[in-house]
Amino acid sequence: MSALTDYAKGKPCLIRAPEICTFIDEQTVACHVPLADYHGTGFKMADWFIAFGCFNCHDHVDSRRYRHIEEAVARTWHIEGMIRTQAYILKRAPHLVVNMAKAA
Repeated sequence: MSALTDYAKGKPCLIRAPEICTFIDEQTVACHVPLADYHGTGFKMADWFIAFGCFNCHDHVDSRRYRHIEEAVARTWHIEGMIRTQAYILKRAPHLVVNMAKAA
């Protein structure tokens, strides 16, 4: 785990999938945004490409549940969540981004 994935714990869900999100901060984890040809078992995008997501939203964007929603819609929610997450981090914990850049 990185400082960014650790930081996600207890934060608000920023994926906010309508009628799916629990809005329970205690359930929030880092949800990596998949990129075609750049994800799979044991292989994820860099930790900067995360969205803070509650249990239900994480299950949804990882296609574990709520399969009745179109994949393009779920992907949009996930990417919008990533943008909200990046804005949240830049505003509240910019030191995490600086430290991540130094480590790269």
